[in-house]
Amino acid sequence: MDQKKIDKCMKALRKAVETLPEYRALMTLVTRNHTLELSLEEHAYCDVMTENVKYLGCTPAKGTNAYLLNFCGLEYFRTDRTPEAIALEIQKVVDEVLASDPKDAMFGFNVSSRLHDILYHTDEVYPHMRSEAIGTFSYHEKLVIPD
Repeated sequence: MDQKKIDKCMKALRKAVETLPEYRALMTLVTRNHTLELSLEEHAYCDVMTENVKYLGCTPAKGTNAYLLNFCGLEYFRTDRTPEAIALEIQKVVDEVLASDPKDAMFGFNVSSRLHDILYHTDEVYPHMRSEAIGTFSYHEKLVIPD
């Protein structure tokens, strides 16, 4: 990893973020003792599992592991399935929901409610659950990595 290149890109990202109207609007709402930090985090395991499903976290151990779902807020579930199998299940549900032409505002809710019966997740995530989870599954439309 070329740290100088990363630092240069992070500096450019910071400048770009500061020019966004949303950034200015946010900074008018918070007091002067607040800052917005942009950082790069290293993870043991980060992969695009299917066309649109991303997993960010640790490599699972054998047996049951706890995960977070990031669709309609954060949701928590435990399973002994592999991340690949979970991602395929999520992608299948996402494709079904997209085929039913949902309203944009209800997309996450529709995916979440269909996954509820498959993954047996809970709606509320407490702090201790976050620390038990080894990773998070999320959906991203066409992940594109710029040159």
